[in-house]
Amino acid sequence: MNWTPYICIRLAFSLSLGIVMGVYFPTGLSTGMLEVMLAALMMAYVSFVSLFSFKKIRSLTGFVGLVMIVVTGYFSVRIHTETTRNDHLIHHDSISFYKVVITSPPKAGERTWKFEGHVTSIRKQGEWFNSTGRMLLYQKKEQGVKPFSYGDVMVVKGFPQRVPGPSNPHAFDYQKFLSYRNVFHQDFLSQEDVAVAGNQSPNELFGLAIAIRQWALKEIHKYIKGSQEQAIVSALVLGVTDELDDDLLRAYATSGAMHVLAVSGLHVGIIYWIILFFLKPLKNVRLGKWLTTCVTLFILWSYALVTGLSPSVLRAVTMLSFMAVAIPIQRRTNIYNTLGATAFCLLLINPYLLMSVGFQLSFLAVFGILYLFPRIYFLWTPASGFVNTIWKVTCVSIAAQLATFSLGLLYFHQFPVYFMVSNLFVIPGAFLIVVSGILVLATSPFPIIATGIGYALSFAVKILNIMIFFIDSLPMSKIDNVYINEIQCWCLILFLVMLLAMIAYRKIKFLYASFFFVVVFSLMQWQGYWKSQQEVKLTVYAINGHSAIDLMAHGDVYSLVDWALQKDENMVHFNMGNGRLAGFVNSVSQGDAMPFVKNFKGCRLILWHNRRLLQIFEKDFEFTAEFPVDFLIISNDAIKSLRNVVGVVTFKTLIVDGSNAFYVAEKLMKESEKLNINIHSTRHQGYFEEMISSL
Repeated sequence: MNWTPYICIRLAFSLSLGIVMGVYFPTGLSTGMLEVMLAALMMAYVSFVSLFSFKKIRSLTGFVGLVMIVVTGYFSVRIHTETTRNDHLIHHDSISFYKVVITSPPKAGERTWKFEGHVTSIRKQGEWFNSTGRMLLYQKKEQGVKPFSYGDVMVVKGFPQRVPGPSNPHAFDYQKFLSYRNVFHQDFLSQEDVAVAGNQSPNELFGLAIAIRQWALKEIHKYIKGSQEQAIVSALVLGVTDELDDDLLRAYATSGAMHVLAVSGLHVGIIYWIILFFLKPLKNVRLGKWLTTCVTLFILWSYALVTGLSPSVLRAVTMLSFMAVAIPIQRRTNIYNTLGATAFCLLLINPYLLMSVGFQLSFLAVFGILYLFPRIYFLWTPASGFVNTIWKVTCVSIAAQLATFSLGLLYFHQFPVYFMVSNLFVIPGAFLIVVSGILVLATSPFPIIATGIGYALSFAVKILNIMIFFIDSLPMSKIDNVYINEIQCWCLILFLVMLLAMIAYRKIKFLYASFFFVVVFSLMQWQGYWKSQQEVKLTVYAINGHSAIDLMAHGDVYSLVDWALQKDENMVHFNMGNGRLAGFVNSVSQGDAMPFVKNFKGCRLILWHNRRLLQIFEKDFEFTAEFPVDFLIISNDAIKSLRNVVGVVTFKTLIVDGSNAFYVAEKLMKESEKLNINIHSTRHQGYFEEMISSL
């Protein structure tokens, strides 16, 4: 393959390679060494370019240039990692006060508002010091209390806490996710510990965008009827997803229509079409093309700002910006180069975008559509124009799903079976909703017109939701509980790439390569399954306010969870689901009426593969057995002092689960330290796991 026309693809790939190396091997090279390497590579490249007429060194020149881009990617990660600064919050302790500026609009949760803030100074040992660091702030929802605003400067009493790592096996790593945004701390604010010292907007343009979004959100609530309808319109037009409930999210995810709930290339493309439609008369005006381009860029980037500058929006707006600029200068753009240039520019500005799921899915989907759509579409040519439109939408859906299904399995562990059916009406529906939503905002100064459009839009969204929920209710609407790791994800991607290369170049070696990646994927899957069937283990989960124990043997799980947790399927799935998936669990049984469980007053004894576990969950427990137990599990604040259990029960390890109050767990840990007792508190240390037998 001739790579010469795809120079931007090569640049983007080289930069991405350097970024990946910088993320996973951050201490491999020092800053000084990187600076020397960059200077040397730049001097070598300039020298070779001056001798470019010599054909023998052209390849060497290109190689040196690409290596320079790789090192640039590595160096970019280093300079964009804020913890390398000496004054970063992460390097300080014993802080009594800190000053922070709110840098995001409030995001409403069920019980709290969430903000992002930037620390500017800290107070320790009676003195104030300049500091820096991004953090999350949570404000409890209370009657009569308004959320803090963007730009509020606050003095907070207390010390920001590090964002904890995952508390349960294979759970979502929120700490890593936030670290890619340079957020390492969090704090839960009490009104009495906060003093607002004024308002100083960190960015006037962003502040204006937030104000516009708040106004638009208010108008949508005014003219759109129904809470779910308001939530869908707010998500599609403004990118505000706070109001989407769990039922809506599940239904859209199951039907394969989740992509429309996050403002992305589809939405930006609709905006671009609207702009070109209304500016079409400028074609015949002198300098009309340049005027169209300037207006287009202004509106697109304003819309991106209002919707929050998500990675998918940035990709779409940047790509369309390149295309818009190419029109007046009358240059034909290679669409793959445009995609590569978009990725290169965005990653040069923020290398951590590469680690964003939205960024990865967005670029893979677009690349899949660009490459696969024409090849699938030309397999059949419908005679009817209506059927042809349906076929086009179907081809786009298939291309996007083929390109992203491996990442979907890796991150979401499921695959929507009826995605082609749902996209037949979801994509036109999204177009209708975005256009109608913009019309509602545009006509809001004329309440009669806005009300009429709002009623029609509310009805259209209601119909769309009914169809989505119908697809969600169909049998086998999704293939779920699929677990693959990163290596298997790459095997799936490379399998597809090799298969496409075989079709394009008609060479059998690509078929052999695709077969190789399938074999590696299958062997890893079977190895994981076979290993799990040999394991016997105990897991005590870290779920605040609840008690949850899994006893696993040869792929079967016997679960002992409290009654409230049994009723909350979402919480069970969030905290325990991924661990069970990774363990290739065959079945899950619940309840304490099991042959290996003996119930006593206020406690129960579990005899599990040569291990004895005693769980105490009531204060007035009675346990008369004289034999020692391996694990003593305390639940529901049943034991507030070890004096109540030492001498009554003999045990090797004390486990304090999440159903205990934090202060109780803290007290038991301090007592255990004095008595030299081996203790594990799930509130402090995360889940507890004991491998009883394995390979």
